[in-house]
Amino acid sequence: MSTTTLEKTEQPISLKAPGWTQPERWRRRGAEAVGTFAIVFAAGGSSVANQLSNGQVGLVGAALASGLAVMAMIFTLGHICNAHFNPAVTLAFALTRHFPLHALPGYIVA
Repeated sequence: MSTTTLEKTEQPISLKAPGWTQPERWRRRGAEAVGTFAIVFAAGGSSVANQLSNGQVGLVGAALASGLAVMAMIFTLGHICNAHFNPAVTLAFALTRHFPLHALPGYIVA
């Protein structure tokens, strides 16, 4: 191949971060919202189950429900949204420059 052929096929360098197009942003926000909902639902559900079973679930059951919900959401949605699932975690990543600041408001709202 000649150098002129290579020059014609090269793509211009994008100044945007990869994976942060507008549809991708909504996908990440949606995954973050679903993961957060599932974790909160598991924690609340374990409390309700504890009340309905007259204390049979207990503290260990509630902790296991929350922990397993976090694990399931990380495995399920972690590749989409980095699995922060907590605005404090997102803020910490943004302040330490491991997360883009322009995406911070969307993640916090989600």
